[in-house]
Amino acid sequence: MRGIHPPVLADRGLADAVHAMALDLPLRVHFDGELADRPPAPVESAAYFAVSELLANVTKHAQAGQVWIDIAHVAGRDGGTLRIGVTDDGCGGADPGRGSGLVGIERRLAAFDGVIAVSSPGRPHHREHGDPLRVVIAEDLFLLRDGLTRMLEAHGLEVTSAVDNGPDLLTALAADKPDVAIVDVRLPPTFTDEGLRAALQARREAPGLPVLVLSQYVEQLYARELLAGGGGGIGYLLKDRVLNSTAFVDAVRRVADGGTAMDPEVISRLLTHHSGSGAVAALSPREREVLALMAEGRSNAAISQQLVITERAVSKHTASIFLRLGLQPSDDDNRRVLAVLAHLNR
Repeated sequence: MRGIHPPVLADRGLADAVHAMALDLPLRVHFDGELADRPPAPVESAAYFAVSELLANVTKHAQAGQVWIDIAHVAGRDGGTLRIGVTDDGCGGADPGRGSGLVGIERRLAAFDGVIAVSSPGRPHHREHGDPLRVVIAEDLFLLRDGLTRMLEAHGLEVTSAVDNGPDLLTALAADKPDVAIVDVRLPPTFTDEGLRAALQARREAPGLPVLVLSQYVEQLYARELLAGGGGGIGYLLKDRVLNSTAFVDAVRRVADGGTAMDPEVISRLLTHHSGSGAVAALSPREREVLALMAEGRSNAAISQQLVITERAVSKHTASIFLRLGLQPSDDDNRRVLAVLAHLNR
């Protein structure tokens, strides 16, 4: 990449060029950057492509919903230092020592006496290949809590804790560092929204923590609050509509992997909320069907099977939907679902 100077970089400078690049990401972007003077062209180019690769890694691998970019000139000897920070709320675990793309970035920056510092601890007990998925359950009814535990363990998952209230849930999450939490919305003592509140607090304390919420009813406010963070690894299912253990475990695994699992009734309510808006109202009946299935977390293959159409037809419908809704297209199922849910959650 040495010697290459993108036109947008030459025209607008490093800070504005990076900001423009970040606006195309399928993530919520927080940008803070302003440079009084422009660095030498080779340094600008190296920094620009380094940030580009970092953002590509965040989009593809971090399971993140938000990214923060900070660009600043730090005063010091020899004219000071150009410092760029890229931070996300994803799952962590990046390690330059494993021969990842971070090594290439490190080498590029080293040509200008630059360095890359990585802090990406991930969650403790991160699963290695073949290790069981680790789950914490919060459900106040003993029979349901015990039934969930037995069902998950029968499918090869490990239930590290099963509790019946919000404070114990937060304690278990901090101690066990599970791969996913399954939480009943209503927990003691008031049986209103203690479970949801605990889940939201847990996601604030551990950004990216996958949470699957179980509820007896469709509470649109609860769904909207759960989706407000913009990150992946979220689910909202109705208890009386979970009729198949295999499908439920699949939903748990999908959420644990950073995807979504939304009950069709929840999506129906969100769509109804937008039925009068110009963008959603302009969709064809088939496009609304595809939109609903996308929002549930279905892949193109699953949608084609559900609607008995080809995957190519699904791709055409999704492209049309994203165009009409003004969303950035994405080949990544999780990012695509999050974009749709974010639109419906407005």
